Amino acid sequence: MRLALFLLSLCVTLVACSKQSTAPNVATFAGTITARSVAGANAAHLGSILVVAGPACGEQIAFGIATDTRLVRYDHTVVPFDSLTLGRGVLVQYSGLGAMSCPPQFGADVVTLEPTR
Repeated sequence: MRLALFLLSLCVTLVACSKQSTAPNVATFAGTITARSVAGANAAHLGSILVVAGPACGEQIAFGIATDTRLVRYDHTVVPFDSLTLGRGVLVQYSGLGAMSCPPQFGADVVTLEPTR
């Protein structure tokens, strides 16, 4: 009986600790695409873009673009990866872990193309 109560309380504790609901911390970064790479066809990773807001390393982020990354225009119309062209202004939403290199590297969740001027 004592073992059963111990196991039950252990299971309840483990379930309670694993169910902590923490919303992902979403960040945004706006800048201009200054470099672009394309992965091979049929890849889960489509490629990457370097988005620059200024000359300092902290003002640049390299973003990986995957098949689950949402690519949209400012009016929320879905666009293909080919729309991410050099010189294009973008707003990138990203979350999760990244490589804190120079420039930092993250996976993009949503890339929004800003209106052309």
